[in-house]
Amino acid sequence: MPVPPPSVEPIDQRPQLRVAAAIALASALCLLPLQAFTVDARQLPALLVIYVIHAALAGFVLMASFTGLGARRGDGLGLLLVLGLASNLLLYLYLLPYAVPTYPSLMSSAFTTLLIAGAVLFSWSTRRTTLVGVLVCAGFALVGAKLGQQGLPMAP
Repeated sequence: MPVPPPSVEPIDQRPQLRVAAAIALASALCLLPLQAFTVDARQLPALLVIYVIHAALAGFVLMASFTGLGARRGDGLGLLLVLGLASNLLLYLYLLPYAVPTYPSLMSSAFTTLLIAGAVLFSWSTRRTTLVGVLVCAGFALVGAKLGQQGLPMAP
């Protein structure tokens, strides 16, 4: 007699969403003043756009985690948070290539940390982690190639 597969209850990811979004908001509040002092005045509007996007995304996920949407769509909100922050980091690199540490190892470490946090906090499958990693790597390669075409040195 075949044994039915065990039913798997969906994991309530609201606590993880709250922690991740709160960390993202706190990091923005800590880093924006520091970076505002280090960028050229002409780059400040672009820096503010990056941080507004970052805070809006993290704030949306944090608020949504307290609603029915967070209860029903916690997995999707976690994916939105990680992909949104990764996309914002790529935009940051593209708009302000001289304002960030442009060492490839520092940028790749930021992406690696983001992907590991997504996989650990939100219990991602190997397939999802790999897919998100490939998307982030492809975005990083595209932004790097575009910046290279615009004259940014490709290697130190």
